[in-house]
Amino acid sequence: MSHYDSCELIQDLLPGYIEGGLSEMGMNIVQEHLKTCKECESIYKEMKIDSERKIIPREQMVLDGFRKIQKRTRILKGIAGLFFGLCLAMVGYVLLVWYVIGEPVSTDQIQILEVKYHEEDRSLTIHGELRSNSYRISRVVWEESEHYGGEMNVIVYSAQTLPFYQGKRDFFITIPEMEDYRVYLACPNYDQREIYNWSQDQEHFALLYSLEEKIYSQVSELEEEQDILMYSGIMELDGKKGATYSVTHLFGEDIWHQYFNGQMILHGDVKEGDFYIWISLEEPYQIFVCSYQGDYTQDTSVILDYKEALKQKEFLE
Repeated sequence: MSHYDSCELIQDLLPGYIEGGLSEMGMNIVQEHLKTCKECESIYKEMKIDSERKIIPREQMVLDGFRKIQKRTRILKGIAGLFFGLCLAMVGYVLLVWYVIGEPVSTDQIQILEVKYHEEDRSLTIHGELRSNSYRISRVVWEESEHYGGEMNVIVYSAQTLPFYQGKRDFFITIPEMEDYRVYLACPNYDQREIYNWSQDQEHFALLYSLEEKIYSQVSELEEEQDILMYSGIMELDGKKGATYSVTHLFGEDIWHQYFNGQMILHGDVKEGDFYIWISLEEPYQIFVCSYQGDYTQDTSVILDYKEALKQKEFLE
């Protein structure tokens, strides 16, 4: 067989070789010939490119349809996965709230067992418990009131008890620096219940009352029946801590005042003073008359000027 005849035969076999339809022997013969014949190799490459480009329209339609199905399947799988993930996240969040984080407890569901103020470091210890056996304490937080100074809110969170773990129903907390604070059990958006008032603590109440008596005894310009002292807080002055008392004046012929249920009841023409009194907490007791503009003095005679100015203001009105 001549070279020409050999190449003609191989070229006739090339379509079957490209499609893989030859026998193993035929595939090997063509493969070996292409290694040594550049002409047949060139024809083979052109035929292969043409075969790859030549796609029957129906096959193309089937291929396009298959690709669309694949694309839609991927989209549906993605949506299903996202939906499943969201469901898992929601279930996880609910379980996290119920069994781990918890929710604020209304104040009537909490029993306060002990509240103790520590003079040495001015801290406050609170011991309380839940009234319900179906819940446990998950956490207790405290935060200063955003609206009123000297107020602290204690918020107790409870979570569902687990079947294999009941959890603690009571809590102990210690809040530092609670001098001159009022403390409330609080449940956001629900209620608030006072559980401690520094000024009403028996020891502190006695101290503040004694300081009030010292002011009346040492400041002759104040009349106990007419000039009513009302404790308003602790303040530092000249490096010392002291109690401050606002002054409310009563004018008229029939004036009187008395405490009732922890509230001061005043009768007469009531006018708020333009000054307050500061007295140191410890001996030797110092007393200052302070204006609300920041001025202060130990010369108590200025009280007469304040009172006279208030009378003139009352007369002009």
